[in-house]
Amino acid sequence: MGFFHCRPISPENDFILTSPTNIEELGDYRVFSKKNGWYFCKKCGVRVFGVGGLWEPMHVDVEQWAGEKSKGGAKQQLVMRSKPTTRTREVSGEEVTEPYHYVSVNAVTLEPGEEIDLRMWHDKGWIVYMDCRERTGKPRVEKPYDGGMY
Repeated sequence: MGFFHCRPISPENDFILTSPTNIEELGDYRVFSKKNGWYFCKKCGVRVFGVGGLWEPMHVDVEQWAGEKSKGGAKQQLVMRSKPTTRTREVSGEEVTEPYHYVSVNAVTLEPGEEIDLRMWHDKGWIVYMDCRERTGKPRVEKPYDGGMY
């Protein structure tokens, strides 16, 4: 089971869930004070994405949303999108409530036919490598840490 985090720049605008349209069809493992859900397929167990936010159903023309011309007129489809929530944390000894929105998609689970040019992503510095093994290094763009992968 592989996991390759892809974080959209604007989670509210750059990520919609087209299937399933009922979030309860996915398993939900809660982490980080129950604010983040790691959603997984109940049949095979693969984690497909993580969301820290609220779910909102909406109707959109998915092709138009993706920046493509609709074929044969606008076709509205029910999708789910996440929107920000709030979280309270301690900063310099006092509690601060702030907007919070986290989305991470497992690129390993994207639909066949979706073209992802990881070399281009690497060359443009869009991929950040994390030190999840030793937890001593800072995020970097040059190359993976030991145990990581390109």
